[in-house]
Amino acid sequence: MSGSRQTVVFFRNDDVNRMEPGLVEITKVLADRGIGIAHAVEPANLTAEVRDWLLRERVNGVEIVQHGFAHVEHDRGEFGGSRTASEQRADLVKGLDIMRREFGDDFFPAMSFPFGLYNEHSVPILADLGYKVLSAHVRHQFRRRVYYVGGRLLRRGRWLGRHVSHHMSYYPGTSILEVSVAISPISAYHVKSGPSACEFHSLDTMRRMFRDCRRQSPVVGIVLHHRYHAGAAALGLLCDLVDMIRAEPGVSFAGLAGIHARFSRPPRTGDK
Repeated sequence: MSGSRQTVVFFRNDDVNRMEPGLVEITKVLADRGIGIAHAVEPANLTAEVRDWLLRERVNGVEIVQHGFAHVEHDRGEFGGSRTASEQRADLVKGLDIMRREFGDDFFPAMSFPFGLYNEHSVPILADLGYKVLSAHVRHQFRRRVYYVGGRLLRRGRWLGRHVSHHMSYYPGTSILEVSVAISPISAYHVKSGPSACEFHSLDTMRRMFRDCRRQSPVVGIVLHHRYHAGAAALGLLCDLVDMIRAEPGVSFAGLAGIHARFSRPPRTGDK
């Protein structure tokens, strides 16, 4: 890997609602290394304890963003499948009101959708409500990159039944910058075995994943789910992952607000 290639890395943690194992610990792992994290909050499930903790942790680089509304399934995910524009707007308006009331200017209007699912109505509604960033997922495998090229040329958010990633560009027809995650340390979830049962990628595998991703994009996102990172072994692997990334040449770290400020541009004709 050439030291001349510059890569911005961000961490996003989903499913934030109440104080749970791993939430404080993963934040400390990153803060101890001078790195912030975007905590994605479920507005309908937010407790006062977590609200107060998040606000206190702002001094340690914590960024407060949003994760859907109530993290419930309505067909395919919370905002995917057949959910209508009016149904989604009602939830998104309520969620935005909660985030603004509870966090004020400490809330950065970025959205990650629960289960990673949304439909053709979702992102245009976000744009109408003034959100700045969609943080979804992007895949850098060759076949998926070819698929993205076709969808982007057609300026489609969905094509052939799948999402088209517009990572680091504007979602078609909106002023929403997509800043998506590409790496998860978790390789498999074992829901039937318990609420935090999973398998992790090896450190060597994640090193290969990271290097592959940074060859394709100047911004690489890593998604965490705090309850799965509780315990000495899982936290130790997270420490190793963060230290491995820090040791790579040309790497810096930023939050979603910082990435938006650095990479956003005036929308092209046809964007809002």
